[in-house]
Amino acid sequence: MSKVAVAAVLAGLLLCGCDSPRRKSTSAATSTSTPVLGAVGCHPPSPLSAASGLPEVQGTADGSGSLWGLIFGSTPLRVGTQVKIVWRMTGSGALSVVPFGPDGAPRQLAWGPGYHTSSNYHRPGEEWETGLNFDVAGCWRIRLTRTTGRASVYFEVAPKPQ
Repeated sequence: MSKVAVAAVLAGLLLCGCDSPRRKSTSAATSTSTPVLGAVGCHPPSPLSAASGLPEVQGTADGSGSLWGLIFGSTPLRVGTQVKIVWRMTGSGALSVVPFGPDGAPRQLAWGPGYHTSSNYHRPGEEWETGLNFDVAGCWRIRLTRTTGRASVYFEVAPKPQ
C-alpha cells in the first residue's frame, strides 16, 4: 500500500472516530454488529463461536455465498492434532478443500472431503467433512471451492503444549 493510501485510510479513521479499521460500524437503530470475518495472515483469524457445544467457524466467502464449519476437536487448534471439520457451504458442484500452511504451501488433507446426505447441523448449503492435521504453528488458510462458490477460513494454530 502506498504512503498516500495509508494516509487516506488514517485520515478516514480520524474523521469517523474509529479506532481500528477492523471495527464494523453500527447504526443507532441496530444493537448488533456484523462479525469481522477472517482475512489473509489471520488479521483477523476467522471468528469462532459455540454451536451445539462445539466450536463453529464462519468462513470468508468470495461473493454472496456462505461457509460454516463445525469443529470436532478442542480449540485453540494446536500443532500435532487432527481435527474433523464438518463444512456447510452454499453454491453448486463438488467441493475441493486445500489447506495452506503458514508458508503458503499447500498441504494434504488427512481425509475427505466426504459428502453427507443428512445432518442435524443447520447452516445454509450442502455438507461435507474433512480431516486436517496441523504440522506447524502460525496462520493456516483453508480454501474451499465449488463449481459456483469459493471461501476461506483462517486459523491461528498454536504450538504444541510443553
